[in-house]
Amino acid sequence: MSDFFLLRTKIGTEICLYDGKLSLSSFEESNDKLERIFCFFSKNVKNTIFICTEDINKNISYIGSCFSNPIYPFGWDVGASKTANSIFDILDHNWLSFPPLNTAADIGQFKISNSTHYARIVGDNLDWEEVNIEPYQGDIPDFARKAKDFFDNLYSDDNQIESLYKILKYDFPTKYKEIIFNSIYFFLKEKDLEKISKLFFLENDFSKTFFSIFYDNFWVEFGIRSCISWNETRQIKNFSGGTLICDETFDFLQHLFEKKEFSSIFHALNFYVRKNIIPTKKACVVTTVRNEGIYLLEWIAWHKVLGFEHIFIYTNDNDDGSDILLENLANIGEITLIKNNMGKNVRPQAKVCVHTFAILEEILDYEWALVIDSDEFLAINHDKFNNVNEYIRWAEKKQTDAIGINWKYMASDESIPYKNSFVTDRRKFIAYHVIGAANNLIKSMSKPNMIMSSTAHNAVCPSRNSISYRLANGYEHRYAHNSSGYSDNPMWADINHHGMIYILHYHYKSSQEFLLRLYRGDVLKEFERKDISITSFDENLVHTFNSQFEKYGPTADNIYFVDKKELSNYIGKLRSIPSINSCISEIIAKTNDRISLIYQYMRENKDNLGEQSKTLFSIIENNL
Repeated sequence: MSDFFLLRTKIGTEICLYDGKLSLSSFEESNDKLERIFCFFSKNVKNTIFICTEDINKNISYIGSCFSNPIYPFGWDVGASKTANSIFDILDHNWLSFPPLNTAADIGQFKISNSTHYARIVGDNLDWEEVNIEPYQGDIPDFARKAKDFFDNLYSDDNQIESLYKILKYDFPTKYKEIIFNSIYFFLKEKDLEKISKLFFLENDFSKTFFSIFYDNFWVEFGIRSCISWNETRQIKNFSGGTLICDETFDFLQHLFEKKEFSSIFHALNFYVRKNIIPTKKACVVTTVRNEGIYLLEWIAWHKVLGFEHIFIYTNDNDDGSDILLENLANIGEITLIKNNMGKNVRPQAKVCVHTFAILEEILDYEWALVIDSDEFLAINHDKFNNVNEYIRWAEKKQTDAIGINWKYMASDESIPYKNSFVTDRRKFIAYHVIGAANNLIKSMSKPNMIMSSTAHNAVCPSRNSISYRLANGYEHRYAHNSSGYSDNPMWADINHHGMIYILHYHYKSSQEFLLRLYRGDVLKEFERKDISITSFDENLVHTFNSQFEKYGPTADNIYFVDKKELSNYIGKLRSIPSINSCISEIIAKTNDRISLIYQYMRENKDNLGEQSKTLFSIIENNL
């Protein structure tokens, strides 16, 4: 009798892989993305089905899941009709549904073609979840046989930690060990993952064995081992700035952006290892920039005056002279510069948001990290708090791991030229009727050792873990219970609070500077250097910019701004360094030239501009 089986739906369609995702297919149609799968059961692991690939180098996953592995364990239970069984995700008990072939009903984005459908997760057990098994007639790869042998004879559901030790000691190839080690992830409780992570710090023999076996696993090489090594030497090195490289090796991290699931057990252990690191400093800021050179000194000075101890700046593809300025600032310890070198089709900020909290060790030395853009300035009510540390001490009166901070859009005040003035000299808000619910968006300050990644707005905590997420006024961040008409997404706050701290969002600045934003593009999208063209002038974006001039909102209270003399002195201190001062002069000249070139292009192509862009051109002309 066969120990391995094929999977078919209740009506007989074979379940397979399509481009690495579980799906249904008709093998009568030739398709090089289709691959067969098979499954086995283990006497030691109840109510579980292990789905396997035929090729050890191919992984199994399903739509919506980050996890992938050549062997993927699922739950196995009787179906609704009692005549077939159903497959479910072990961690959340949602069912895998296989919509029938050649059916358009309720398929949506999961339909591939008339002959191929992705499996999808559903909350209820219905007809499309029921499957049957039949003996598998193909050749069984050796790694699958070894895996079944391990789970039948060595694995213990009562002591998974001991089972992990057995994998390390078992006599089979490293690739097999990695696959089986990964398969056990779904059977581990959170306290098991925490216990394993502590072994790296407490048991030298375990660490040596683990690292010698899995030395070339990405999360082991660049995450766990690197983090432990850094932790052992950080006091000796006395870290203070410098330049780091985030190269193409890390480009794939962009695919984990906004995900709350781990991609493997090694990814999970990396998180729990980082959770063990005890910070020695209080607060830092993280940002990513491209061609923001003329604003950098003011932005850095502002946050240093507020009391932030350090600033991490990721950057990519600058052509305004920012690279040399950032390198000089890093050389004197003012910042840590992280050069984000990327391949094609990479979204810079998506990559950075994961790298910061999953790979960057230096950030773990800080108890809190504020993630903002370089056109955003943290504003603190100085009647209540002298600096950011005083605010944090107040916030920590309650259990707090992340803080959602509302922003307010600042208006373009054309009476304040961008030359020879500070960005923060502009004090008028954009009127609510122009910006609307966008002011309910948040930016977040969180504990780096408690989160797995970040979005542009909110901290991301693993679904297996939990954190205390609060708003700036200490209220619970209950984004799933809002009633304001926008989505249940943690980037939105239920309550718009600006009484203690908030973000001054200088999204537009002046009309001339807005041309730079149009040229630069969106850092969340794939980077592509483009020449100035008519397509640079997005009519929707320009319309929003123009609308602010209909009527300004109120003026910001001075208590939220840092002392201008302190700000000027800090900037002056930096500019007193000849190399930095010469960089700034060059950046200003290049920026002025670029604005002139874009303006000249608008003048020469005025008749081809959209109506909103023509209005923008008039605004610029009137203020030259």
